[in-house]
Amino acid sequence: MRETGLYRNEIGFPHGHRFPFLSYYLEAIRTLRGIVLGNQICLDNEACAEQGSSTRKCEKHFLRIIIVMILVWIVTSLQGCRTTGEVTDTKGSSKVEDDVFFKVPAGIEVFRVYVSSDTYVVRQYKYDGLIQRREDKDGDQYIKDMLKPLNKITEEREGLIELQLYPHSGSIAKVRPEKLTFLEELDRVMVDDMQRWVYQFPKKVITPTKFYVRYKIKLQKKVDGQKTLADIEKDYLNENPRFLEYLMYKKKQMELKKKREEQLKSQKPAGN
Repeated sequence: MRETGLYRNEIGFPHGHRFPFLSYYLEAIRTLRGIVLGNQICLDNEACAEQGSSTRKCEKHFLRIIIVMILVWIVTSLQGCRTTGEVTDTKGSSKVEDDVFFKVPAGIEVFRVYVSSDTYVVRQYKYDGLIQRREDKDGDQYIKDMLKPLNKITEEREGLIELQLYPHSGSIAKVRPEKLTFLEELDRVMVDDMQRWVYQFPKKVITPTKFYVRYKIKLQKKVDGQKTLADIEKDYLNENPRFLEYLMYKKKQMELKKKREEQLKSQKPAGN
């Protein structure tokens, strides 16, 4: 059998194959191998054939390392491209306050929304090219302003909204909280935000007509250092008079309960 060269026998890619860039890689590997091993660089096939068995073992080991490094680099590059393609920042902001919320692989949701009194970021994970959220900076600012009066505590809550669209117009047909934040004010913010969204369909086909949007809402306590806890409670009660009525009702009920217990205690016979 005709000798075709060390690198054809070991790797299977002769010079002049249909992937010419590999020839340059192989030449570079040959040169680097000669430098590392301290051997004379092979300039032709016959010289390579005269190499000793121990040298060939070192060469094979060295080539395996180089090939593994190239494969790892290719896989890492492809993985980075895939992740970048899945996440679309519809606001165009490269600085996201909560990267962890956006880096977790998407579940059933199509959009994710991160909201605070200072930040409003939307990212799309599915149906790219089929449905888009129309940008609405004024509406985003309105939602952020809704959270400012709630910044009396530091808290983060997540929720999930189910959204249904009319198949003939693409307008909103139904907004239903699938997972609540268990804070009534934040649940209201999610629903109000969803009801204002407007969607575009680049391919002129209204799909999907049912999907989910996941929210993360952050409250950040921003209170004047001179205010005491009593002042904060007083301000909250002034802003929520119905809650004050509820507290007064509960107080009255407790007083009536205590009065009935005293009456029952006084009516018991002395011997008991």
